[in-house]
Amino acid sequence: MIFGYFGLLIMGACLGLLGAGGSILAIPIFIYFFQVPILKSTTYSLCIVSIIAIIAFIKSRKDAALHKAFHFAIPSVLGVFLSRSFILPDLPDSLGPYSINKIFICILLIFMYLASYFMIRPLTIISTSKINDKAKPSKLEIVQVNFLGFFVGIFMGFLGSGGGFLIIPILTLFLKLNMKQAVPTSLCIIAINSCVGFLSDKTYLDINDYTQLLQFLIFAFMGMVVGMLLNKKIDASKLKTIFGWFIFIVAFFILVKEFIPLKGSDHKQSIQHP
Repeated sequence: MIFGYFGLLIMGACLGLLGAGGSILAIPIFIYFFQVPILKSTTYSLCIVSIIAIIAFIKSRKDAALHKAFHFAIPSVLGVFLSRSFILPDLPDSLGPYSINKIFICILLIFMYLASYFMIRPLTIISTSKINDKAKPSKLEIVQVNFLGFFVGIFMGFLGSGGGFLIIPILTLFLKLNMKQAVPTSLCIIAINSCVGFLSDKTYLDINDYTQLLQFLIFAFMGMVVGMLLNKKIDASKLKTIFGWFIFIVAFFILVKEFIPLKGSDHKQSIQHP
């Protein structure tokens, strides 16, 4: 459990420092360290990520390009709402021979590896594409952003993750935002998506769940404060790479734990939550 709280600190620090990548760690932390059922862990994640992202956005709101953000935000919010209100509640317990929990873990691993790739990838690849503050996206690029926003919203609603590691490249490459604008804009979108996802969620939470959520939120908030302080003293691009490798390693251990049974084990999988 101590490692779980430490993981929450790292998650908060990553959001406070980089504005992306940290929330993808929330689900593994809740599942493996606190034994929270998978679907409930996505609800927990949405609640915590929404609050942390709102606080982080307020601090950096002056640099946000909200006049462009709505091209992505509106369809992504729709995707999150549909995912939490209609898709998740109607999922069967299994699809063919595979349980829905195993399928969920597979999707989570895919997105964790994507997150690690975008964080390890040099920052200059994303930020140097003839971007300037006055550049305007074309009509085709806006349509592409609309579609990308919707599908990112669907998957992020399914996973309970903020998706900043996907949102930031889309904002820079299609909406022509520089990195200084993209990070707070991403935080705004993450906050809205997570809040809508949590409020439209059909998972029942009782008083004990909210007590546990408050404990998790405190540690994530402390991590965010640390991340904001580090942002003023340490090169964020170097820490971005470290966080990327950390997510990669965590995903590797999940892969081994769930799909590569150890010799002499009883071949029971660790994910047995309803």
